[in-house]
Amino acid sequence: MITRSIAAAVAIATLTAGAAHAAEDFEIGISGFLHNAVSAQDVYNNSRGPKEDNFSVLSDNLISFNGSTVLDNGLKATAVAGFSFARGATSTVGGTESQNNIYKEEIYVGLGGSFGEFNIGRRRDAAALLHTFIPSAGVGTFGVDDARTSSFVSGVMGMTTAASISDGSALNEYANRVQYFTPRIEGLQLAASFTPDSNPDDANSNITTPRYNSPGYKNEVAVGGNYARQFGDFGLQGSVGYELGQSNSGIIANGRDSEAIQSGLRLSAHGFTVGAAYGQLKSAAYASGKDRRFGAGAKYETGPWGMGVSYLQRKVSKQTVIQLQNGEQARQSHLWEAGATYALGPGVSTGAGVYYNDNVDNQVPGSGKLDDSLTGLVNLSVNF
Repeated sequence: MITRSIAAAVAIATLTAGAAHAAEDFEIGISGFLHNAVSAQDVYNNSRGPKEDNFSVLSDNLISFNGSTVLDNGLKATAVAGFSFARGATSTVGGTESQNNIYKEEIYVGLGGSFGEFNIGRRRDAAALLHTFIPSAGVGTFGVDDARTSSFVSGVMGMTTAASISDGSALNEYANRVQYFTPRIEGLQLAASFTPDSNPDDANSNITTPRYNSPGYKNEVAVGGNYARQFGDFGLQGSVGYELGQSNSGIIANGRDSEAIQSGLRLSAHGFTVGAAYGQLKSAAYASGKDRRFGAGAKYETGPWGMGVSYLQRKVSKQTVIQLQNGEQARQSHLWEAGATYALGPGVSTGAGVYYNDNVDNQVPGSGKLDDSLTGLVNLSVNF
């Protein structure tokens, strides 16, 4: 399977290079990143025995092929195809477990001009693309507020304030959509996206439980707004977003729509950045309750150095539960992060971070306290 993945990546690169020669005015570029880290973790099994010591090598990676050209009428056409590796879900076919080693992220085409930009294809929704995440230490992509990452062994996948892209699985954030973005005028940009209820492409994605493009939900609509301005040494960035996915009552017993709201704010001056963000999600997966996320953080950058601290909380109400990676169920999950980074050169950086994950309010009566974990990691990142 690994050999097939490498072969597929080489084939993609070869076809891309051929396209560049065939259409010389359509410029092709390659960008992406490799974020790898060595981590050591203590997991405190409060209800299941002594603590565990885990030593791991973590990896997050992306390669993106980006093409664009300006047409004779002044419109700009774009094409983007991004892939990460070993990020797909496992599946069982004929009794044999296999791994989808290539995970499709953004794959879309767009057309833009003075009116803004339309694009069609696989992306995050409009609210998520304009969302303002909380500041963090920025140790690679191993921060606390982005669905790319998780809170490690005893934590929660996709724990992010961008509630419109995360219902507990980081694999549910991308879908085939139609989107429109206005030009940014005086710092303000608006966007809207529509996701239909059918997606033939999902048959090839190896995602076993997609949140959208499935019989459970249909006709997702998302809107977002983002404001970003620099006033001398002072910077301001903020966002708001809303998402509604209509339920299919024939599939979902309680007929509850999926609805998310989210917002974020950042202030920066003289190398310091502080910010906070909030997200709230309601859906059939959360019964009659709500899933709320709140985060705040601060960071300081000077020369090649960066350092920061951040906190993220996820809390649910009523019969709603948070499904942890170890199979347990919680009502609250807290994650603290502290870290520092150093730029070794253009596109290359290293860093170290410490993370503490605390899960509380066990949903299984008599099972005792939930697992906690303390993790330290050292990271090396290459961006290109």
